[in-house]
Formats: sequence, C-alpha cells, structure tokens
Amino acid sequence: MSSLPQANATIFQRVEASGSVQHFAHFMKDYFIEVSLWCADHPGMPIVVRDCGPCSPWFDLLRKTNDVTAVSPGELSELARLFPGNVVVTEGLRQFARKRDGEKLVRFRDMFSPKTSESKNVRVMAVRSREPSFYASPESEVATSGSSRRRIGNEHIIGAMLQRRWSFRVVEFFELTPKDALETMTSCSTFVTQRGAAMMNLVFMPPGGAVVEIYPRGMLQSQRNIDLYRRACTHLGLKYVRLQQKSNFANVSRWRIAFALLRVKVTPPVGARE
Repeated sequence: MSSLPQANATIFQRVEASGSVQHFAHFMKDYFIEVSLWCADHPGMPIVVRDCGPCSPWFDLLRKTNDVTAVSPGELSELARLFPGNVVVTEGLRQFARKRDGEKLVRFRDMFSPKTSESKNVRVMAVRSREPSFYASPESEVATSGSSRRRIGNEHIIGAMLQRRWSFRVVEFFELTPKDALETMTSCSTFVTQRGAAMMNLVFMPPGGAVVEIYPRGMLQSQRNIDLYRRACTHLGLKYVRLQQKSNFANVSRWRIAFALLRVKVTPPVGARE
C-alpha cells in the first residue's frame, strides 16, 4: 500500500455523490476545484488525492506548488483510516454555481489565468467525444453517458461552417492535455457546445466571453439542473445564450447557430441582466 509522502500530508476524501470523478464535470465540481483552492491557500504542503482515471493528469497542474500523490480509492480510504486527523473532505459544489459558490469559481478561474496580456479572441466549438472511457463509470467500462445519449446530428457540418466563416477551433477536449485545454480556454472569447462534460471548461474563460449552450428540448423538462452552467456564467462575468434542439440527436440549423452568435454578441453578461 502507498504511504504518505510526509507525516503531515493532507488526504482529500470526497463526499459520496451520484457522479463519478472519472467524468470530467463531476471531477471538476466535486473534487478538483476544492483541492486546487486548498493548494492555493497552503502552498508547499504535500497532499494525497484519489486516482480519478482519465481526469488524473489535471493534478499535474498542482505539482508546481504542492507535492501531490495520487492513490487508488481503496488506498485513500485506508490512509484516511490510519491518519484521520489529516483528512479533508471535499463536499463539492453539489448544485454547482450557487450564489455562495461565486467567489470560489472566480478564485479558481484566476488561479489558471495567464499573467500576460495575450490575445483573448479564440473561438471554440467543442464536439462530443466518441471515446467510451471518457464517460465510463468507475464500476464498468461501459459508457453511461455522452454521445450515446445526445449529440448534434450535423455536428461536423456546423463545425466546418464555424471554422470557415468565424475562424472557430473545433476541439474534442478528450484529446487535449490539461495544459492545452487551459491554453485554449483562457484565451476563449466565444464557446459553443452541446450540454455535456465539455461545458465545464467555461470556468477557465476570461470575463466578457460568450457561451452558447445547445440543449435538447426534452432535457428542459427532465433536468432540474438546467441552469447550472448559466449560473456559472453569472459568477464569471460571461454572456450566455441557450439554443434548443428538437430532440437529443436532432440537427441544428446553420442559420440558428449564426443567429445565436449574433444574439450573444449584443447580449450583456448574465449578471448584468439580473
């Protein structure tokens, strides 16, 4: 079994929740954001975190300031039993982006913002990953969400149009390293994607940026967290427009995408409207 790197290492456990930390959105809101903020407040302190599968490379970003050791969930539980005084439990942003979470999100975004005044006019369309391991649950290698549940039917056509007419970058975030994802999103001025894990990358966008969330109409009736990304935009000073699909796999008209981009261009940031 792995041992603590130092006797005073802090062990990060996670409150049991419905989502898997191997899924990017749950990893961010239920674990990584809180671990990152703790590291910012305790530079130089060693920490022990659980192995989060495909999301674990994000911990490399914290190794600049803290000694990070990733162990299996079983090893983490055993270390927590042996050293209960060293345990910090991350409750996560359970409903994500509530009013009291606003300061946390801004602090987290600012941790990873570039210190130089680089151009912030990168336009990004995120496409949904077809890689099963991106969505697999920890108990199974079978994909439980993602493109098998919803997708833009003419995604490749929309992507080609955005590339040609508005110089968008079409990105599958599963294929990017955390460093590359940060470089993309900290310079992103306009972000277009269907509702899904990739939406969580908006937490790195600079203030004043614009987000277009494509959302299947049927999910509007079944999703109690319909506004979670809109709330995040409120805290982060981002513009936000929702574009509805007729169904989970429906095509989206190129004209509707163009109209959404024009609309979001003249829309003030969400917080300014409330």
